[in-house]
Amino acid sequence: MSHVPTEPELLKSLLKIADITCPSCRYNLRQCESNRCPECGVQLHLGVVVPGLAPALWAAAVFGLAITTILNGYLLLASSGNVVRILMNTKLDDMVRAGFTSTSELPDWFMVFTMTILLLIWGGTLAWVAVSRRRFNLLTTKRQVLIGLTGLASPLLLLGAIAFLTWLL
Repeated sequence: MSHVPTEPELLKSLLKIADITCPSCRYNLRQCESNRCPECGVQLHLGVVVPGLAPALWAAAVFGLAITTILNGYLLLASSGNVVRILMNTKLDDMVRAGFTSTSELPDWFMVFTMTILLLIWGGTLAWVAVSRRRFNLLTTKRQVLIGLTGLASPLLLLGAIAFLTWLL
């Protein structure tokens, strides 16, 4: 009776002769002796794989978050100009006593504070998504779609937050 090769044996045979990259980290698996990637540790299987949307969704998230972070930074600089003007025109005694020279300056301070918080949130999210590509590839498709579309929609979320704050103040 002839020996039927197992999946791990077939995988080893294939990796001896072909340049195949890890689906998670893109490490070249040629000559790999294990069913795990030596670079990232993901388990390897033989099979037919349809290319997923992970790279496009990751790129969409990074693109949207980058646009949002840049727009947020610009808006922060624009609104902080009023606060700098207020600080330069306000006596130190008035600032110590009241914090503001009038209630009309509260929206400027509040906008700068809010824009700073939003910049930290979106900038931090951008940094996490940009450096977590391996983890992103290992997420379920639903989570990849959620992160990708949320990142892509983040400029609209920022503009909505600004519109709400403008209406509120």
